[in-house]
Amino acid sequence: MKINMGKVDRIIRVIVAALFVVLFLTKVISGILGIILLVLAGIFLITSFISFCPLYLPFGLSTLGKKKPEPKKAPHTGSKPVQKPVQKPIQKPVQKKEPIQVKKATQKPQKP
Repeated sequence: MKINMGKVDRIIRVIVAALFVVLFLTKVISGILGIILLVLAGIFLITSFISFCPLYLPFGLSTLGKKKPEPKKAPHTGSKPVQKPVQKPIQKPVQKKEPIQVKKATQKPQKP
């Protein structure tokens, strides 16, 4: 049994059921019509408490709003979403090059 009634639908059914009961108890509605309305009030109360209306099934109706997907929660804490550990990119070691020595052209080689 899937839930197919939204919060507003349930509240309206409880209010209508209470109205039927009040009308019957104040003898505004009596007789067979009063008994039918009391039975209907009972059905409204039951369906609103279990959030399921069997008459919605053949028609494929549902008064539930669309649910937003909930973020995954961390185990045991229940407060923070689960995050994957961030992997740092692998860096290749940089090879140091020795500085190039520049000889001055003005120097003449010495003879031994």
